[in-house]
Amino acid sequence: MRSDVKTLIKTFQVKTFGNVKNLEMLELEIRQDEKLLYISPTNIRMRDRTSHNIEFFPGVLFISDLRIVFRCGIGKVDVREFLLLDMYSVASKGNGISGGNVSFSTENMRIDFLTSYKKDIYMKVETVLSRTIENAVKNFNENNAVYDPKGEYTVTECHGCGAHNILRKNVIRACSYCERPLSSR
Repeated sequence: MRSDVKTLIKTFQVKTFGNVKNLEMLELEIRQDEKLLYISPTNIRMRDRTSHNIEFFPGVLFISDLRIVFRCGIGKVDVREFLLLDMYSVASKGNGISGGNVSFSTENMRIDFLTSYKKDIYMKVETVLSRTIENAVKNFNENNAVYDPKGEYTVTECHGCGAHNILRKNVIRACSYCERPLSSR
């Protein structure tokens, strides 16, 4: 197991019993140019916003400075990637029965993953994810390298308030600050 993975497992008090092989397989998904910020075996719930379908998966995930990657399944493996620039919100909640969950939303999905029963741990994971998204947006606005493999995004300036918004190309959406309509065409 990689040294950075071992450090994160210790920092976030991750239980790896029965998942060492899955974590090692997930390590293969980590690119050389990305910094790993969290890694863990988990249970994942994905809700489609349009059809309201809910899917549950056991698996492993990592959060890096570029993206979140889930590796689900045992026989048939499914790897799902979410770019930080696709995320609209981050939240966490927990209780003594179902544990602590961290959630994030994209345009089409809401994803929840189990972290820990300890409030300080799942709050720390939420903070890591929130700050990572903020840094990705800041880097994007400053035209620094951000993981956008398909060239899907553009920065659009609002003519009303002058704010810069990240938009998927060929999309019309309201400005995040003043609610005026924006177009990335």
